[in-house]
Amino acid sequence: MVCHSFNPLSVEHQADPYGSYERMVRNGPVYRTRAGIWLVCGNRLATEVLKNKSFRHDYATSMARTYGLATPQQHHSLRLLQQSFFHDNNKADGAIRRHFARMLAPARLGTETAAIRLIRDRLLEKHLRTAAAGSLTEFSVAYALAILGALLGISADLLTDLPAVSTALLAALDCRKLSLAELADLDARTEAAAAAFFEFFQSERARDSECVLGLLQIARQYELSLESAFSDLLFVLTVGFQSTASLIAEVFWHLTRNPQTVETLLTDSQHEPGAVDEFIRLFPSAHFVTRWVDDNVNIQGIQFARSDTVIVIIPAANRDPNVYPLPGTFMLGRPGHSRSLSFSGGSHRCIGAALAQYELDIALEAFLQHRGALLLANSDAPRWQHLGVFRVLEPSVSPTRCQELP
Repeated sequence: MVCHSFNPLSVEHQADPYGSYERMVRNGPVYRTRAGIWLVCGNRLATEVLKNKSFRHDYATSMARTYGLATPQQHHSLRLLQQSFFHDNNKADGAIRRHFARMLAPARLGTETAAIRLIRDRLLEKHLRTAAAGSLTEFSVAYALAILGALLGISADLLTDLPAVSTALLAALDCRKLSLAELADLDARTEAAAAAFFEFFQSERARDSECVLGLLQIARQYELSLESAFSDLLFVLTVGFQSTASLIAEVFWHLTRNPQTVETLLTDSQHEPGAVDEFIRLFPSAHFVTRWVDDNVNIQGIQFARSDTVIVIIPAANRDPNVYPLPGTFMLGRPGHSRSLSFSGGSHRCIGAALAQYELDIALEAFLQHRGALLLANSDAPRWQHLGVFRVLEPSVSPTRCQELP
C-alpha cells in the first residue's frame, strides 16, 4: 500500500486535475495518506465502497471537524447546511428526499421538454446577439439556473443572488475552511435569501409551485420550521444549478478544442445519448465523496477499520483504464457507462442525475443544430473556483442578468 501525499488545492493539481487523477489510478486502486485517510481510485473498489452500508455518509461530522462542534450553530449559513436533507438522508423519514426526487424524475422532465427548449432558445438567441468574452460560462449558468427555477416553480427574482450564495456554500462544504469574514458575508446573504423565501412561502405565488407546496406540506406534517424547509430548497437549488452549469461549460469548452469530436457528433447523431453519458463520465462536477467506516470491513482484500475515513475519488474511478480503455479520450459507443460514478452510488446517488443528463442533452442538441455557433469565437475558457471536492464555475452572471432570465 503506497503512502500517498495528495493535495487537491495545490497549483499543480488545480492546473490539470484530470491528468492528476489518471496518474493516480494508473498507479493503483487505493492509497493510504500519512494521516491514515484512504483514497479510493479504482472503479470496482469505489463502486463497492459506495454501495456498502458499512461506509457511512456523515457530513455533519466533517463540518464539525473543520469548524468545531459549536461553530455551525453560530452561523446561519452553516446551520442551513446542517439542517438540509443532504446532511440527514433520512430527514422526515426520507420524505423530503423522495419529494425532490419526484420533482426531478425523468418522467416529469419529459413533460417539460417544450418549455425547456423554449428557455434554451431564448437564452441562446440573447447569447448569440450579445456575444462577449466569457459568455460561454454566462450562457451555461443562466441556462441551468433558469431551467431549475422553472422546474421547481421559483421565479427569477428569488434567484438573483443564488450564484454568489451557492459559490460560498460549496466552498463551506469543500476542503477549505471559510474565514470569519467570509462566513459573515455568507451569513448575511443567506439571511437575506431566507427572508425573501419566507415571504414567498406565505404568498399566493407559492400555490403555483408543486415543489414548494409539497415541501411545505411535509414540513407541517413533521413539524419542521420554515428555515428547515428553506435549507432543503436552497441545497437543491445550489447543487442543482451549479453542477449542471459547470458540466455544460466544461463540455462546450472541450468541444472548442476538439473540432473532430464536433464532426463525429454531427455525423453520428444517433449516438447522441451515448455522447451525454461519455461527457458526464469525463467531467463529473463532484470529485470526492467522503465516507466514515461504521464497522471493520474487508473489500477486495483491503481491510477498512471502524472509524476510518475513506475518500472515493470520482474522476479517477471514471478514468480507470481497467474499465475504460483510453480513459481520457471521448469515445462514442464506449461500453461500461453503467460503471460511471459521476452521480455517486448506492442510497446516496444524486437525485439530480436525470436533470443533469437531460439539460446537457438539450443543450448539446442546440449546439449541433447551430453547428457550434454557441461557442462563439470570443468566448474565454471557463474559470473554476479553487476547490477540491467540487468542480464548479466562478460566477459570471450579474444580478441584473439573473432578473432577465426567461
